Amino acid sequence: MTNLWTEHTIKLPDGIELLYTDSGAPNTADYTTMVVFHGTGFNGYGFARVHEYAHEHNMRTIVCNRRGYRGSTKYTDDELADIQAGRKIFQDRLAVQTAWLLKYLVEEENTPKVTPDGAGGGCILMGWSWGNATVLALLADPAVIPRQVYQTIKPYLRSLVLYDPPFLALGYPRPPLHGVYDPFNDPDCVTGEQVYDNFRHWVTSYYDHPDIESGNPAGMSFEKRTSNRTISRWTEEEKARYCDTLSAVESDLPGSVNWLPLN
Repeated sequence: MTNLWTEHTIKLPDGIELLYTDSGAPNTADYTTMVVFHGTGFNGYGFARVHEYAHEHNMRTIVCNRRGYRGSTKYTDDELADIQAGRKIFQDRLAVQTAWLLKYLVEEENTPKVTPDGAGGGCILMGWSWGNATVLALLADPAVIPRQVYQTIKPYLRSLVLYDPPFLALGYPRPPLHGVYDPFNDPDCVTGEQVYDNFRHWVTSYYDHPDIESGNPAGMSFEKRTSNRTISRWTEEEKARYCDTLSAVESDLPGSVNWLPLN
């Protein structure tokens, strides 16, 4: 089947490139553009089916591969050192780069402004899982956004979608995990590649929680994985396309897996 979307690479200032897939603009004057950032271990290609439904909902969908993932610029050693040290400058850079992306969409892709009733037009930012750290960076400190860029995108940024954000993306400390299976600290997983392979089986599993309605965590299932999981239904070609394990190991806080959240 022919793709109903196109693939592009945007060139941002400072030599930064981001690969993204695009549903294209519907033939209306008030469509809404949704810009999506994926989570850890999986890239933006997993959202490709979303493009098929964009136009019928008067939307344009743009799904970006985050920095460090295929087609997008890798982090430098200095940038990786900043994130490992927890320095604010790392998030500030993400904020500016996301603002540059929105500026490009406004100026070069003729994104419609938000309609007077707020029900159409403009841009919606969406982060999935760890992608929320990129999305929230844009709103964390307005002072880091260059004034001209800020003024350009302000009339267009309509709303934010936080899709399954992990607690660390929201700035919460890691809670105690008494009796809860943690795929990122499984003693059977030694290398980063093993950790992320384990994670993708766990996170795509479907669990039956026998006593979830009681609100008691003891009634939940904490199996390592289940026989019914999405990744087991993917072909090898699909796994290779949707999963960027090495990118996750290298880019999402390399050298430590203890930061990673349970989704």
